[in-house]
Amino acid sequence: SPTATSMATPTATRQPSFTATSTATSTATRQPSPTATVTATPSPSTTSQAAAVPANRTGLLAIPLMYGNEPKVYVVSSQGEVQGIIGSARQPDYSQDGSKLVVNGDWGTWDKLRVLGPRGEDPFEIGDPALNGHTDPSWSPDASQVIYEDGTVDTAGWRIFTRKLSDTGPGSGTGTILKAGVGRGELIGRNPLWTTRDRFIFRGCNTWQVGKESDCGIWVMQGNGGTPTQLTASPNHIPTDVYGDTVVYVSAEAGDWNVYTLDLVSGATRQLTQDGANDGLPTISPDGRSVAFLSDRGNQWAIWYVPIRGGTAQKLFDLPPDWGQPRPDAWSEEKLSWGAP
Repeated sequence: SPTATSMATPTATRQPSFTATSTATSTATRQPSPTATVTATPSPSTTSQAAAVPANRTGLLAIPLMYGNEPKVYVVSSQGEVQGIIGSARQPDYSQDGSKLVVNGDWGTWDKLRVLGPRGEDPFEIGDPALNGHTDPSWSPDASQVIYEDGTVDTAGWRIFTRKLSDTGPGSGTGTILKAGVGRGELIGRNPLWTTRDRFIFRGCNTWQVGKESDCGIWVMQGNGGTPTQLTASPNHIPTDVYGDTVVYVSAEAGDWNVYTLDLVSGATRQLTQDGANDGLPTISPDGRSVAFLSDRGNQWAIWYVPIRGGTAQKLFDLPPDWGQPRPDAWSEEKLSWGAP
C-alpha cells in the first residue's frame, strides 16, 4: 500500500519499551493467493481476561497484527477466542449490522480491498486494477458502499473515493472521487469515515481555498460536493471510527498515543485515555456505549474498553505472543473494528 507523502503523521515522544515477539517470524511465507482466508479454531494460547464482559459488550473484534512479515486480521470474540484469521489483510471495518467486513488487502498480489463475511468467510475483491493501492476502507451506513483513500492517484496528495458494491462479484472502474464543492477541486485527505445522512469525515488541510492551506484537522462534509466544515485544529488528529454523531480519534499530542471522542454536532472533544501508556486504534461498540482500543499498558499488548462518555478503562483480554504483534506504525495507520453479534 502507498506511503503518505502529503501529510506527516506524528510520532509520540514515548515509544513502547518492549517488543512483542512472534514465534512465527522465521517461518511465515507468502500466501499463494491474496484471497486466502483461514477459518481458525480457537488458538492454543489462552488469553488473560480481566473481568466478565457485560452483555452489551459482546460481538466480534477484528484486530490487525503482523505475523512475521505478513499482516493478518484476527477475528476474535469479546472473550478473546479466535473465530477466524484473514491473511494478507489489515485496516478492518465491520458494517453497521455486523454482516460484512472490509479489509485493505495489503501484502498480497491484489493489494486492493476485500469484502468478507463477519468471520472472514466468502471473500471477494473490489477496486480499480489501474491503481496501485486502496487503503483505510469504511462502510456506508447501509453497507451498500465503501469509502476509502488512495495515495497513488496523484503525487500531490491522497484522494478519497466512494464505491458501490456488487454482492455477486468484484467491483471495477475508478470509483467516485469526493470533491469539495463546485469549482473547488478534489478533496485531498486521509482516514475517511461515512456516517448518517451522507456525512463524510476525513483528516486533512484546506487545500480547496487559496491561503487556507494551514487550516488542518478533522473535517466533516455533507454529501459529495458539499462545503467541508472544520471540527478540530490539528493535522495530528486521526479519526478511526464513527457512531451516529460521535467520532473516535487518536492523537499523540500529550506525549503518548491517546483516545479521544469528537461530537459532530457541538464540536466538543473528550479525552478517554490518559494512562501514560500508548492507547490507540479505537473502535466503537455496536451499541454505541463503549470504545475498545489497543494498549501497551504494563508492557503487555492487550485490548481494553472504556465507556464512550468517559470512565475507568477495563481490560478485555491480552494478546498472546504467538498471534504476532502490531505494526510499528499501527498507532497512526491501523484500526480495530467491533462488529455486532
